[in-house]
Amino acid sequence: MIASNDVRLRAAEPEDLELAYNLENDVRLWQYGSTSAPYSRFALKQFLEQNTADIFADKQVRLTVDVRLRETASAADDSRWTAVGFVDLNDFDPLHNRAELGMALLSGYEGRGIGHRALAQLVDYAAAIHLHTIYAIIATDNKKASRIFELAGFTPSAHLCDWLFDGTEYHDACLWLMTIGRDRCDRRASRP
Repeated sequence: MIASNDVRLRAAEPEDLELAYNLENDVRLWQYGSTSAPYSRFALKQFLEQNTADIFADKQVRLTVDVRLRETASAADDSRWTAVGFVDLNDFDPLHNRAELGMALLSGYEGRGIGHRALAQLVDYAAAIHLHTIYAIIATDNKKASRIFELAGFTPSAHLCDWLFDGTEYHDACLWLMTIGRDRCDRRASRP
């Protein structure tokens, strides 16, 4: 478990089924990811049961974002925490030590700094498992997400034209990168 005073990341559990069902089937979020059809509870239950929480075995890891309900609750008291979202590392490439990350929070918990703190903890986790690069693809019109990634130290790296389709029209996106253990990537060194 990775925790701060009021936000923690933990392995996804079968008890997180309803949270997964609500987030994966929230059509408002589909335009930001690769979901194009609803998930059944059965499919999500199987995913949660079969997930080993080992990025090297599964090539992905899903961590549940919990928030502490009361200031007076101790970090060890599980009854004082509630699950509000997920952070994922997926498309793990062991040769290059990189993974794509995704994050989704229930709508009532957005704009409270939870995403920022969860992302910081995910970066610490990525460093602990020796990832070299983590990245996210964010719609250019998703200013809240872009700001969270900017504050976390990610660098906008590439503009992706017509990258995301919302069912009606295409939207541009930006590739945000973080090289673990570096402040930023020196792009001059990579030029031919």
